[in-house]
Amino acid sequence: MALVMVGPGGAKEAPSRPRILEERPCGPDAIRGPLRYLLFQGCAGADFRDACRRHDACYDTIGSDRSACDRKFLEEMLAECPKSKHPPRARYRAHFFYIGVKIAGKGAWKSAQALARRLAGI
Repeated sequence: MALVMVGPGGAKEAPSRPRILEERPCGPDAIRGPLRYLLFQGCAGADFRDACRRHDACYDTIGSDRSACDRKFLEEMLAECPKSKHPPRARYRAHFFYIGVKIAGKGAWKSAQALARRLAGI
């Protein structure tokens, strides 16, 4: 997945992320090793992985609006909840995960922005 830089000249494609970042489970880069697998990836049939990957990609987009990334993340997770065997529990987990990124996501967003700028040579 390519990064997109938004600036005065419009959107430009930036270099690809390191392969390890594409293959790992979603979530903040600060969480390493097996702990990363403890992050919610869904709930009883609702699969949050694609929403989480798109959220990570949004954070990786230079100049992205963190709040907009987080709101879209919640919307996409909630859209998955009807697929769950327990939709209320899935919605609870989606909101729980959203609150987590709202409270603790600033460092991950800053880190992703810094990495994207380094990869783009900015």
